[in-house]
Amino acid sequence: MKLNEIDQLTPRQREVLDLMCQGLPVRVMAERLHLSPHTVAEYRKVIFKRMGVTNLVELVNAINAQNSEQQLNEQPDLKAALETPPNLLVVEDDLGYRALVVTSLIELGFPCRGVGCRREVEAALAEEPANIVILDLNLGNEDGLVIAEWLRHSGRYGIIMMTTRGSVQNRIDGLAMGTDAYLVKPIDMRELVAVIRNLHRRSVQWQIRLT
Repeated sequence: MKLNEIDQLTPRQREVLDLMCQGLPVRVMAERLHLSPHTVAEYRKVIFKRMGVTNLVELVNAINAQNSEQQLNEQPDLKAALETPPNLLVVEDDLGYRALVVTSLIELGFPCRGVGCRREVEAALAEEPANIVILDLNLGNEDGLVIAEWLRHSGRYGIIMMTTRGSVQNRIDGLAMGTDAYLVKPIDMRELVAVIRNLHRRSVQWQIRLT
């Protein structure tokens, strides 16, 4: 997307662009700008062409990406923190699956350890803090939701639940306990990494704001 083209838009085109990004339909934009719907539709076509996108979703995503990049350039501390991968702890009692997840994350550049129960979670966090905990819901005789609640009250951890329980109620219960994301097994590593990066970014941004 040619984001520098934003500065080349006419004032009227910028007005249409602002309303487009608010998700307003053509009719409402036309009423607000005192233009005909046909004129607004033509403006939309020109904006999409000038910006190098084909639809509104691409336009909004690209503008958000530009704003994020600008924020990083303006805040060196934020950029440096984001370049440091988060420390991960995987809580999974299935040794084979735990090894698979931990090994995959290490190969992708994340510091990562694996444990199998709450006692081991407490010991691991006492030995070395983690930024994000990836937590299985079914842990033998233990309930992952109880551990999630304990984690939420004992520190500032990002919590990603991974489980075979995929019903809507299961997801609601998990989120109600304070988990940040709820992924259903088998987990796609691309999705897991995307969630990790999103949580890391959000955490770093909050830390920067609080300092």
